[in-house]
Amino acid sequence: MAALPERLSSILQHEDQEAFEEIFKTSCFMPKKGLKVDKVVSMGWTSGVAHVKVYVKGNLYDLWTNTENLQSEKAGK
Repeated sequence: MAALPERLSSILQHEDQEAFEEIFKTSCFMPKKGLKVDKVVSMGWTSGVAHVKVYVKGNLYDLWTNTENLQSEKAGK
C-alpha cells in the first residue's frame, strides 16, 4: 500500500470523495492550536510544504502543512 501522502495526493487528483472521507476517518490526525506535543522527532520542508514528525500522548504522527503554519513557541509570543 502507498504511503499516506501519496494516497491522499491520488485521492485528491481523482476527486474521490468516498476515499477522501474514509482516509480522514481512519488515517488522519487534525491537530488544534495549543496541542501539547510530547516530542518533535524531525522537521523538514521543501517548496513550501513542511513535514513534521511528533509524538502526542505516546503516538507518533506525521504532520503535513504549509511552511507558514510552522511557528515556534518563542516566535509566537
